[in-house]
Amino acid sequence: MEKIVTILRSVELGVNQASEAWQVSTSSFISSTKVLNTRVNNLFNLMSAETRSIRTLYMTMRNTYVNANNTLNHLSHCIVQISRIMLQLNEADTLYAAVQQIVTGSLSHLLVPPVDLNRALLYLQNFLIERNSNLELYTMDPLYYYSNVAFNTVRTARRITVVLHVPLTCNNLKQDLHVYEIIKIPLLVPGLGLHYNILATNFHAFGYHPDADHFIIFPKESDIPTTGYLDLRTTHLHLHSRTMPSCAASLMYGDLVQIKEYCGFHIYHTYLSPNVYRIDSDLFFLSNITTIKVSCLNSTDFISITEPQTVLQVQCGCTFSVNDILFNF
Repeated sequence: MEKIVTILRSVELGVNQASEAWQVSTSSFISSTKVLNTRVNNLFNLMSAETRSIRTLYMTMRNTYVNANNTLNHLSHCIVQISRIMLQLNEADTLYAAVQQIVTGSLSHLLVPPVDLNRALLYLQNFLIERNSNLELYTMDPLYYYSNVAFNTVRTARRITVVLHVPLTCNNLKQDLHVYEIIKIPLLVPGLGLHYNILATNFHAFGYHPDADHFIIFPKESDIPTTGYLDLRTTHLHLHSRTMPSCAASLMYGDLVQIKEYCGFHIYHTYLSPNVYRIDSDLFFLSNITTIKVSCLNSTDFISITEPQTVLQVQCGCTFSVNDILFNF
């Protein structure tokens, strides 16, 4: 019995030691679990804080983007409004400049665009062809009407009507006459040093075109029109037929016999006075000139003139002088 009791006490002691060890292990496991649970809770708290921070950052960035987008929308709207205002100001300045031109008597292309003017001219030209085939517009060039044609303006309600005084012409008068001014040059009578003659004409210039059946004589320089056309209803000038012999017609054809007959010459019994006449851009007619000085780029020459009257052609870039009078080419 005693051996059994001893064995049981040994077993009880071992069980007690095992129980105590188990209790210690359980207590350590529970403590570790609590520590781990605390760590997990701390991680969850940290993740929650990070989540809230990221959400706060996202909301901040989103609000910033929305505000920037609203600002850009406002700026774009302001730019559109400013561009409209600038366009209106530009149109107002254009209208003011056009009205100023009208006040000064000049037709403005800002008020009457070339497209509208061309359309009106074409309409009028077609109207003349249908109603009066003998008449036509003087020219279809819009630039001519902007610079040379008189006009009136009429205000009707909110519109301004521009009435152009468009010049018309007959079909047989549509050719533009070229104006030839007459420069009288004294010519020495051959063999007679004391006699020279000058063309005897009583008009300053004449208008002529090879395809026209008429010409016009301008008695004075002031009679030559500066507007490009001549109003035959109001002018004192008259058209002359080319078929009738006259001084101007003989000058057109260059017929010396007819020039002598219809123009004539004045003969003077005296010496020629020294003079230089420009015939063309590089041609000069020298009358009673004995010496000239010709200056070019690298040379200067004195030339003696043996003929009483001669024609001098000057090279490009050269000049010549006669009695301290300089002639440039």
